[in-house]
Amino acid sequence: MRAVIVRCPNCNANLQVQSTVISATCQYCGTVARIQARTAMFQIPKAPAMPVQSAQMMNADRIAQLQQLAKMPIAVQKASVFLVLLPLILMAVIGGGVYFAVNKARGTFGGLVGNSMMWAGHPPTVMDLDGDGMGDLVGLVRYVHSGDRAHFAAYSGKTGNQLWESEQVGTYSDLTQTQFGGVGGVLYVATKDGKLIARNAKDKGTLKWEISFGEKIDAMCGNGNELSVATADQKWWIVDAAGKKRAGKKLIRLDRDYTNDDAKNHFASVGGEGGDVCIPLGWNHRTPSGVVALQAWRDVANIDGMRIEMLIKRPGGPAIAIGSKQPGTSVPLLARLGAAPVPPPEDPKKRRTHRDEKELLPGAAWKTEVPAVDPLNSRLDAEHVTLSDKAVFALYQISNSKHHLAAFDLASGKRLWDREIAHGSGFVVVGLTFTGDVVALSTWSSLTAYAVSDGSDRYVVGKAN
Repeated sequence: MRAVIVRCPNCNANLQVQSTVISATCQYCGTVARIQARTAMFQIPKAPAMPVQSAQMMNADRIAQLQQLAKMPIAVQKASVFLVLLPLILMAVIGGGVYFAVNKARGTFGGLVGNSMMWAGHPPTVMDLDGDGMGDLVGLVRYVHSGDRAHFAAYSGKTGNQLWESEQVGTYSDLTQTQFGGVGGVLYVATKDGKLIARNAKDKGTLKWEISFGEKIDAMCGNGNELSVATADQKWWIVDAAGKKRAGKKLIRLDRDYTNDDAKNHFASVGGEGGDVCIPLGWNHRTPSGVVALQAWRDVANIDGMRIEMLIKRPGGPAIAIGSKQPGTSVPLLARLGAAPVPPPEDPKKRRTHRDEKELLPGAAWKTEVPAVDPLNSRLDAEHVTLSDKAVFALYQISNSKHHLAAFDLASGKRLWDREIAHGSGFVVVGLTFTGDVVALSTWSSLTAYAVSDGSDRYVVGKAN
């Protein structure tokens, strides 16, 4: 027989009682209480054990005694609660420590501390804001667990550290049709109600001015330190840094005018003086981010064994063809266009055929398969390819599950590296953006930067996939 310490439910006095008793009387206040059995903490409640002498009682007397006992307050054993909660407390402390350690390494903290910031999907616009010579990343972020409020924010392209975050600019659902892009340190934002808003990207994104076009803005194009704007009624405008607008000339939009027979020539001239091609700001779902793109609706090159879906280039740089093997299984391919052959002297007596025209198209300086593994079960979306001045980057998918990011030398087509991208089930790719020494992958929840040199992880903005 041993003694246990219990607490009086009336006056909270500590009482020492024998472990076998089922009730006790407080010696301080006189309250009679039944003792909570430690061993019954996690068992289905049972009627308390009866004293030996109760076995000889009549049934009515036994029932009356049980009813009286059940009405008594409970004197809880102090040690039992602590012993039960101790493992739970230890598990919570250890689990919380691991959670914060992991999220600190990622640079993010989730809803546990009220900060559920996510990257809002759009690929960023690139501007050098901190003067380190490397383009910084400006885009939309959202706070899902805080009314899904949205803000513009800027991050260092080199480190991923936040440079600034604007005031709330609405909810994420308000901004799904928003376009934005940067020119000369100004962030231009086109809203769904036909307004153009300018923000000072070098001063915490503060509002500079706002003008209305009375029509939805269909495209924004870089034009030196000014902005060319196309509205849905097919009018063109030029807007200067002070927010003054004037009528502008129509530019060739390769994402819309690719059926033009002369589109190839306009595409080839991008980057030259006095160009008449729209260099798009921001992003749309039809073309890759940060490059000029031409849909290949007809013969644009003569590359044996390749069906071309799109041509992309940086202004003044070489053109890269994105497509697939043909005939045969549609293995994703990349190719760099070479120089077009010199046409032979025209013979007025001979009519030029389609084959003759095809032989005059540019060929391939190099051609390569994109997948490093399982090429017969891989796919590549043309929108998930981008360029630097030295490399081509492509994100391809294997069997609708795994994703790989690969880099190829722009001059030779040689594979520089290829790595798997770890992610969960909610992984939705939006696009790739190049800046300085990183290539940034935008998804619906994060912006993840990888080193251009070897594909290693650099930093994550938002919720890691």
